[in-house]
Amino acid sequence: MQLTDLDVLPLPTGRLELRRAWPSTPDHVLLEYVGPTGQPVAGQWIRDSDQRRRVLAGTPQPAFVVPDTGVLLQPAGADRKLRGLAPLLAEPGACLLSHRAERRAVVRRADGCYVKVVRPGRSDAVARAAAVAAAALAGHVDVPTLLAHDAVRGTLVWTALPGSTLHDWASTSTTSTPTAGGAGSWREAGRAIAHLHVADTHGLATRGVEDERRAATRWLAPARALGLLPDGPDVPELPAAQGLAADVVLHGDLHDKQLVADCTTAVSRIGLLDVDQLARGEAAIDVANLLVHLELRVAQLLMTPAAGVMARDAFLDGLAPDDVTLARVAVLSDLVRMRLAGLYAFRPRWRALARQLYAATVLATG
Repeated sequence: MQLTDLDVLPLPTGRLELRRAWPSTPDHVLLEYVGPTGQPVAGQWIRDSDQRRRVLAGTPQPAFVVPDTGVLLQPAGADRKLRGLAPLLAEPGACLLSHRAERRAVVRRADGCYVKVVRPGRSDAVARAAAVAAAALAGHVDVPTLLAHDAVRGTLVWTALPGSTLHDWASTSTTSTPTAGGAGSWREAGRAIAHLHVADTHGLATRGVEDERRAATRWLAPARALGLLPDGPDVPELPAAQGLAADVVLHGDLHDKQLVADCTTAVSRIGLLDVDQLARGEAAIDVANLLVHLELRVAQLLMTPAAGVMARDAFLDGLAPDDVTLARVAVLSDLVRMRLAGLYAFRPRWRALARQLYAATVLATG
């Protein structure tokens, strides 16, 4: 069976459509389906039947194996490693937003707070990163406040930020609402990241261009092995940056869904999500990641080309990067494009676009 055969699972209880997936190995892929109710259903495709049985035996009910597919489905938060998830979903009004089997999940509680669930032993690092981000950005950029942390259950409870992500503003804006996702919000986003980049790097792990290359390879290799992308050259090695450009605080996964704008005030207030990957490295890593995501949104028809140019120019205007950083952005952008090609190859809706992105990037770098 090919992985593409799992894009749709017709079940007696209703049709499930694959929304996204994360490869562990070419023989093991984490899956996230969505059903008629819109709630995600986690799963795992495990090629080896013995391993599949072992995982099922350790996973609480109502987990089950879908016959003739190799897929272990984990509805209702059933998870042998995220033990805090199912009890959380049993609370009245709780809504599961995402679930990556045995890795992490996000739940919105009835009171509007968000709960991140990770494996026990992993939550301390998330809490520490949040404390660093809150201290670094105080007075300049909003970040969710950590209200509660249960290290035994692996749960962290966060406040919600006012407003909407810049991704949502852009995809819902019209010419009659020019402030929604407009230049002002993107300019403030640039200023927010500029504040982040000059924060104290003490205690942060280093993230360099070689880490970016490995990240691209982690997505591309299984995508090619599973036939989701054609064969192609290896991800190229790039030289490390020199000087001060490699000594800033990085968000580590910066894109339009991580930036929240509250446009109810005269000047957009910017918030930053998912700050648990903060690292020390060169500013161009964050900048390239964001700008290539804007290219992708245009290709996805989620932004017009004019809106993409506006967002890019306004963000760079607010960020005011130096010439060294801009030169490195151009160098690093192809790494980001290759990683995103691999990542989106595991999302059926965007698989054709991922192939186009991969082909164009390979042609440009070849």
